[in-house]
Amino acid sequence: FVPGKVYEEKELNDIITKFHEDYCTIRRDMISEGILQRDGSKYVRIK
Repeated sequence: FVPGKVYEEKELNDIITKFHEDYCTIRRDMISEGILQRDGSKYVRIK
C-alpha cells in the first residue's frame, strides 16, 4: 500500500484477497496496528 493514498474499501479488499482470503480480519488488524486509518469506506496507509 502506498503511504498517503486513499483506497476505497472494495479496492483494499481486492488487494488483500490476493494474499489472504479473510480480508476482513486482515483489514481490521491493519487498522488496530496503526498501519491503516479508516474514514467511512475510505482507507489510508499511515505508516
